[in-house]
Amino acid sequence: MSEEFNQQLLQMESAITFLAEKLSVIIQKYHPNYKIEDFDDEAIKEFFDAKEALIKKQKPAEPNNEDNRTDEEKFQVFQTWLNDNGVDLDSLPVKVGINIQGMGNGLVATKDIQKDDILLEIPQTVCITGLDGNKFLKKLFTKDYFSKIPTIGLALYVWTEKTNSESFYKPFIDILPKKFNLPNDWTYEELHLLDNARKGSILKTIINDCQSYFFIRDTLTKYSKTKMLNQFTFNEFSWAMSVVRTRQNKFPKIDPIKISKNDAVTKPCMTCNKELKKEYYSKNQWKKKSNRRCTKCVKNNVGLQPKGFYLSLVPFWDLLNHSASCQKITTFISPETTNLECYAAKDFSENDQVFIYYGGRSNDDFLFSSGFVDRDNVNNSANIRFKFLDNSNKDKLTIVKSALFSKFDVPLETNIIINPIEGVGDMVENILRLSVANIDEIKSLKSTFPTKSISDENDKHMYELIVSELTKLIPEDNNNNNNNNNNNNN
Repeated sequence: MSEEFNQQLLQMESAITFLAEKLSVIIQKYHPNYKIEDFDDEAIKEFFDAKEALIKKQKPAEPNNEDNRTDEEKFQVFQTWLNDNGVDLDSLPVKVGINIQGMGNGLVATKDIQKDDILLEIPQTVCITGLDGNKFLKKLFTKDYFSKIPTIGLALYVWTEKTNSESFYKPFIDILPKKFNLPNDWTYEELHLLDNARKGSILKTIINDCQSYFFIRDTLTKYSKTKMLNQFTFNEFSWAMSVVRTRQNKFPKIDPIKISKNDAVTKPCMTCNKELKKEYYSKNQWKKKSNRRCTKCVKNNVGLQPKGFYLSLVPFWDLLNHSASCQKITTFISPETTNLECYAAKDFSENDQVFIYYGGRSNDDFLFSSGFVDRDNVNNSANIRFKFLDNSNKDKLTIVKSALFSKFDVPLETNIIINPIEGVGDMVENILRLSVANIDEIKSLKSTFPTKSISDENDKHMYELIVSELTKLIPEDNNNNNNNNNNNNN
């Protein structure tokens, strides 16, 4: 090794040690239910500075991934790869759209598409799964740490494939974004644009990522994987984690079986009698009539009962962006072919961008896992830390309420979720009614827990309290908030 390279390694190790020290300061107060108020803001700032310093020091060690090809050229190679490996693109009603109206890459209709028409059929042979990898990675995946946190194992596998110029998945990896807009990559200043509850969630994710990174480095050191260790920078790990967070999908585990000459190779679907082929089912599914269902019956919510699931990245399908207008999940695993099949949730005209529905998730979930928010999201919710009663006051009304809270086993403070459809829920509304009640309203309850409106005035105070807490979630400078829709870091 050259003296310059050795010097770079020493600087990187020094930066890693420094970040580990700052991380330990944070973790001293870290516990699963921590609040960001528990942390010294200066300690958080020093932690972020140490993380950025490490990324800068490690930059020269990162693999040289410079690629001068245009996006169009990369996608052409990608589509050829799909065609060569069982994806019949010519038979599908969609094609790749690059940077569609500033929303990133997506899929566009090549003809008019009717609701329930098939959009995609992707074989598992082109998917990157947690069951893949070389012998070393498979050995790691069986360890408790990776088996309990499959996203980490899949991210590590994606990264090793990225560094392998001969990877089977190279055409797919080459079209993945080089950077993501996920909060785990935000700076200290960007983090502080959010309210405390969201700051806490993001900080927890970043802390977990740092801990995972250090654990993997220790594992690579233990197994003397020097080349991997030198290239395994925090920036590369963060990229791989973002790939998995924005694209992971669950595949059911179906055991392969051998067909005996004496076994019947076809049997009917238990609900519609369609002929099914034995090789697409596990031994248990084939023997039990109740587990044999065709794709159509699975779509109608009559599904197989798999032995479990594993995480997977699905090329081409992962280019589909989200729209709340699609309203339902239309992606399934065919029990006949084990291919991923995706159907149109609504009609699309030729040249329209084609969308799917990512599920009933809040905007917090979309932001943290996909890097966007959906302004039309009817499933959006807010997680608020509510203090129902401040029992530090010793006035008569507070003492009476405190006794009632204790009697009814109601917490003085807890997290509540508010969404546009259900509000805060009946139970929380009743607790809030008790929280804002005056002495006369308390007396009218006759020492019973409220189960309905106490008075119009009481309800007014209750809703004013909810609005007040929701208002606290809105940053003072709301001019630069992210209101982009349908962008899943494609």
